[in-house]
Amino acid sequence: MLSKVSFVVGVAVLFSVSCFAAPVAFTYQNYDNTPEDYVTDHLGSVLVNNTTGNNSPFLQLIWVGADGAIDPACNTGDGTTDDDQVFDYYFFEDSFFLYDDGQFTVATTLDDTDAPKNFYIRAWEDPASNYGAGEVPTVLGSYYGDSSIYAWTGANGQIVDAGSWQTTEQSIPEPGTLMLLACGLLTIGASRMRKKK
Repeated sequence: MLSKVSFVVGVAVLFSVSCFAAPVAFTYQNYDNTPEDYVTDHLGSVLVNNTTGNNSPFLQLIWVGADGAIDPACNTGDGTTDDDQVFDYYFFEDSFFLYDDGQFTVATTLDDTDAPKNFYIRAWEDPASNYGAGEVPTVLGSYYGDSSIYAWTGANGQIVDAGSWQTTEQSIPEPGTLMLLACGLLTIGASRMRKKK
């Protein structure tokens, strides 16, 4: 009888721990390093902070997918193989004396039941034109750059220093855009063939 009671209590404890885990504090940043680190645009200039929010370059915290690699970005901001997941996002904003243009510190909370996970930080050079409160932007600037891959352990208060990187990559059109482009090119080619005949 005692063993059955112990089993039931054990299951209840495991259930409560897995379902009601408290969020843990997590910070990703690049401003507190020596020598100083910066995120720069494709021309080598630091990304400029802007107090008007949606007009600023911004960052995405992205979980690495099952393939363990960084996926290139569509112009929707999603990974092209759909296994990378945008979890958090942050606009570069002016922070007075704390850090300079091209630097950031983002404090957030994560569910420790998701740990451990690998992640990277993607910086977009241009602002999103249709950003809405509480939404991940769906129309992004063409230039972006990714940090290295880091490990989130699930430990409360973990801080990751992301270092420097540059937004030298260009986003590729989403599949629907590619299809429209291909159809347009085929139409042009067909019309020219008819004219030659």
